[in-house]
Amino acid sequence: EMARQARDITAKSTAMGVIPFEATDELRRQLEAFKAGAVNWVGMAVTADGAIGLGEARTVDVKSSLAPHVDAAEPRFYLLQHGDTAFFVYSCPEGAPVRLKMTYSTARASVVAAVAAAGTDCSKSFECGGPEEIEEALAYELKGVADGANAGALSAAADAPLPSKPSRPGRGRGRLTAKRP
Repeated sequence: EMARQARDITAKSTAMGVIPFEATDELRRQLEAFKAGAVNWVGMAVTADGAIGLGEARTVDVKSSLAPHVDAAEPRFYLLQHGDTAFFVYSCPEGAPVRLKMTYSTARASVVAAVAAAGTDCSKSFECGGPEEIEEALAYELKGVADGANAGALSAAADAPLPSKPSRPGRGRGRLTAKRP
C-alpha cells in the first residue's frame, strides 16, 4: 500500500512527464528537410492518437501573405525559415475549442523538444491569434532581427521619466507656518 502511494505522489509531481507527445516519422523527415533548406514552412498538429504529426511542409514566399497557410479554426505549430533565422510560431485562434487550446499549450514543450532533437535552432518564437495576426507578429519579429528594434524600444521605455504626482492633496507643496502668540 505504501509503495503504491509513493508512486502516485511521484506521478503527481511530474505530471508533464506522463503526457508524452511523440513526433511521427513523417514529421521527423520533414524537420530534417527543413534543416537542410528543402522547405521553409512546416506545419505541425496534434493527431487524434496524441502524437505530433505533420500538417504541411512547403516552400512559401515570406514577402507574400502567410495567412492562407495558417489554420483559422484550430491551434497549430509552425516552423518558418527566413534568411538565417528560424521562427517557431504557435497559432491559437480565439474561436478554437478550449480543449484543443489546452492540449496544444501542453504539447508545446514536446514540439520544441522534437524540433531541437532534429537539430533546428529556433532563435525566435512568437504566438499569434490566427491568420490575421501572423503578418503583424512576423513583421515585428523581423524588424527586431534586422536592427535590434525590440531591445531599443524596451530600453527607451525604461529611460522615459515617470510623470510626477502631487505628494498630498491641495495646491502646490505644503508650507509650514508658525503661529504667532
